[in-house]
Amino acid sequence: ERYSNEGFGTHILAATAGAKQPNGMLWGVFDSGIMEQLEYQAPCHAVFDYTDPKRVEHLSLALSQARNAGNDGILTSGQRPLYSADTLEQLAASMFDDDQSRERFLATVKRYNELCGAECDADFGKEPHLLFPVYKPPFYACGQMKDSRKPGGQSLKLLVTVSGLMIDENQRVLGDSFEPVPGLYATGNCSGGRFGTAYTTSVPGQSISVAQTLGMALGRHLTLDV
Repeated sequence: ERYSNEGFGTHILAATAGAKQPNGMLWGVFDSGIMEQLEYQAPCHAVFDYTDPKRVEHLSLALSQARNAGNDGILTSGQRPLYSADTLEQLAASMFDDDQSRERFLATVKRYNELCGAECDADFGKEPHLLFPVYKPPFYACGQMKDSRKPGGQSLKLLVTVSGLMIDENQRVLGDSFEPVPGLYATGNCSGGRFGTAYTTSVPGQSISVAQTLGMALGRHLTLDV
């Protein structure tokens, strides 16, 4: 079943909805128009660079291999299953073992295509210019196993703290009563609240410039405070 607005934010921010789903396989489903649709993605870390001929060639090769593999599909370089089929019914047969799941999948795609035709996502509010129907064969499905007991990928990387250590204007860490903890400071990537709820902005030099600027400001504060 569809569970979110797939076009919301960057792929990192959009993935938070998937993180809240029950353990199991999450699927990305698309048709032969995927190359054109990739140009609509939001800029962020680790997005697919459609201007890089090598990346495009690599993706094209994977799609071709999936088509040639038939019902068995292939495993991508990230060990994710990738299936291709000429009909959605055949695709569903590769993705699911039981008829109930297959029927639910077909109904979900039908509903999504209807929303695309109406240019209005009444279910999740996806912007009209991002509503691409899944109707032009061959069709594809790429899976990602979601297992909260075995986190992987982005969940293993800690770039900054986006919550936790709250600070005041002088970068003093605030305690439970929101008063500064004597002698405790957090600056740069150690300070919380830099990005609200997710690390999504991709700006070169962002972290080092924040560390330098806040470090200088903290140094001035400590010098004046002494």
